[in-house]
Amino acid sequence: MRAVAVKDRELIKLELEDILEQFSDSEFILFNLDVNHFKHFYNEYGPEQRAIVVREINDYLERLHTEGIICYHAKSNYGAFFCLIKEKEKEAMPEIKHEIEAMDFPVYNGNFGTVEIEIEGKKVGLKPNKITIRIGAVSLDSKSDVEKILSDVEAAKEKAKEVEDMIYMLP
Repeated sequence: MRAVAVKDRELIKLELEDILEQFSDSEFILFNLDVNHFKHFYNEYGPEQRAIVVREINDYLERLHTEGIICYHAKSNYGAFFCLIKEKEKEAMPEIKHEIEAMDFPVYNGNFGTVEIEIEGKKVGLKPNKITIRIGAVSLDSKSDVEKILSDVEAAKEKAKEVEDMIYMLP
């Protein structure tokens, strides 16, 4: 199984600054895509199943990058994905979310099944081949402070937990 490259925040920041410098006349949206309950998923299904999910998401994002829908994507060292799209492509975010949630991930171990766990007083069903995600997003341009943008997009990701479609764009 091939590994997906993991990038720390500083490397992501440097790469984003380079991209913004190259496209100084463009406006972008940075979004943070995070798998809901991924820690619990890992605890239940293990590192192999988690790696399968991460690899499949990364492959999907790479296809979008090749097709020109997203300009940049990276997996952070804490398991979320950062994606940069041009402002005019922002309508793609719900479709990206839908496509990822519709994926039927290969299952590492045939003995895995659906489990129900309690998280913060709520019953949550986990499946080894299905996930849900949330997206936090923020607008930026070449003059934006990338460090602040990274903090803002992480805050937006947390706000996404509170909205029905689990996509939150900071105003």
